[in-house]
Amino acid sequence: MQATRFTQVFGRGGQLSKLVLGYRARRGQAQLSYRCFNALVHQQTHLIEAPTGLGKSLAYLIAALENKKNIIISTATKNLQQQLLTKDVPIALQTQNNKVSVAVFKGWQNYLCKQFFEETLHQIESLYPTTKEQLLKVHHWQTSTTNGDLDEYPYGSLQPRLKHSITARAATCLGEQCPKRDNCFYFKAKAKAETSNILIVNHHLLLSHHAQQELWLANRYGVIIDEAHRLPELGLQYLSDKFALNGLWVLSRQLRLALQESVYVDDEAVNLIDWAQQLHEQLQQYLHGYHSDLSARQHLLAWQDFGLWRNQINKLLTGIKIEQQPLLTSLYFDFKHWLKQFDSLIQDQRHMLMLSNLGSTWYLHHLKDDLPKRWQQFWQNLPEAKVLLSATLSVNNNANSLVQTLGLSQARFKRYASIFDYRKSQMLLPQFDSNRDYHEQLSQLVIQLSNASRGRTMVLCTSKAAVEDIAQRLVQASQWPVLVQGQFDNAQLVSKFRLLGNAVLVATRSFWEGIDIKGQSLTTLVIDKIPFQSPYSISAQWLKLQNNQPSDPFVNYYLPQAVLTLRQGVGRLIRSEKDVGLLVLADPRLTSNDYGQTILNNLPPFNLLETQEQAQAFLSEIR
Repeated sequence: MQATRFTQVFGRGGQLSKLVLGYRARRGQAQLSYRCFNALVHQQTHLIEAPTGLGKSLAYLIAALENKKNIIISTATKNLQQQLLTKDVPIALQTQNNKVSVAVFKGWQNYLCKQFFEETLHQIESLYPTTKEQLLKVHHWQTSTTNGDLDEYPYGSLQPRLKHSITARAATCLGEQCPKRDNCFYFKAKAKAETSNILIVNHHLLLSHHAQQELWLANRYGVIIDEAHRLPELGLQYLSDKFALNGLWVLSRQLRLALQESVYVDDEAVNLIDWAQQLHEQLQQYLHGYHSDLSARQHLLAWQDFGLWRNQINKLLTGIKIEQQPLLTSLYFDFKHWLKQFDSLIQDQRHMLMLSNLGSTWYLHHLKDDLPKRWQQFWQNLPEAKVLLSATLSVNNNANSLVQTLGLSQARFKRYASIFDYRKSQMLLPQFDSNRDYHEQLSQLVIQLSNASRGRTMVLCTSKAAVEDIAQRLVQASQWPVLVQGQFDNAQLVSKFRLLGNAVLVATRSFWEGIDIKGQSLTTLVIDKIPFQSPYSISAQWLKLQNNQPSDPFVNYYLPQAVLTLRQGVGRLIRSEKDVGLLVLADPRLTSNDYGQTILNNLPPFNLLETQEQAQAFLSEIR
């Protein structure tokens, strides 16, 4: 395969020019595709920083197709999986003469479990009216769906509790014993995935399959990992030892099934189910208020009901007459084991514990100092050929921080230049009075700038508390519609922001990346703080455990991670060559601390304004 083939596809007048309306040939895109192709052919590991607008998705898809081997493509989210399948894959396939099969595969909780759905349906009369209504809609939908993918459920978002009860997990699936096994949506999707030429997964699935030692994904020729900057954080969650806090819910479901087959059932056993489910629900509700400024141990020990519920469960367990109910014996000891393990983890100060929410399951992570070894095992269980891409991999023009974290010392790094002219846009570093409330001053600035731009403003915050505070102030004083993360799901919120065309959107973490708002719908982006990791984050806690810590953790870890996250957030503003806008970085540390200049040097070269008045005048010109 010669480079000329990629020129025929990507070059001026090439295949993509004929297939995509308004397509502009980019030399960097053709070079990127050829580099991906060579990495796959020669079984190499490449790290590639490809800026927004270069067209990396089509580039690596066509490289994978030209390779004519079975390839895994992993991206950060399910939404991006769907975007690849519906938008980019159809275009890429038209550049090929050979027939290629493409499949998307997701985790367990994304597919309707027919067995668990049927069990839940039998309990419909005990459900709340709103839950009952949703369940009946699922019943209608499940008769027509061919794949059982709940992301395609057409009647809005399912209640988390209902979704949890009608989907399986690896630990709860009945496997070969399931009466619905032959028509299982999950296993049908898995069978299709195993035979596809191009398999599109997400990072959660890639890492969880490794953690569960399901290594069938390794039977491929190569893997392309998009949005690779997400791997360090996700790896800490999946590659550490974890304890599932939904264990009581799983055990209570298994106990209910056992009771259905038991000849002898007493009130204590039935009560145990109810107590376990209530405990799980209360624990879940409590954990949703979890703030990362507390350690997991502090947070759980602060739970007032912890001791009460633990004692009640122990009392009920002791009261079960297991000798009269052989089917319950093993579950009895499973309950005891779960409670003992949970109790010992919380009480034993030798363990370093962190909390995370993966899907709909809360986990307690027991952090150890062997993560580098675990990363090595992860890479060894993937194909030899690996391509890792993102718009943000480098700090100070190198990817040393990521290479060290992921253990990819043999990887080759390439950074492509941006195609956007950022100097047409502006950046403001406002100066605030340290004696006045910071959020009050920031909110006033947002109001004045949004007035100048007639709305069309996004405020990205580093905490939920900041979102709530700033949003409340804006709702009271802004003349423009104020949208707040949590009012709707993220996709609906972005859609509403676009449709309104004059709104102010206030959001946090999940809006710092993966949000694509082109054109004049967004002209002002305000970022409240430098996104340094909390000292209680999993990453920060893990760093403390390392025997070979860098001489200066701030310079070698915290600062590079903050730069990469900030670059992702800044990237929400300019999404096409025609976009122009104002970036506001409101953190005073950017001008008062030495590291501020390091951060600014790693951002795109916006034209720097000196005053707020200049910013307002600029916005008035481009609105």
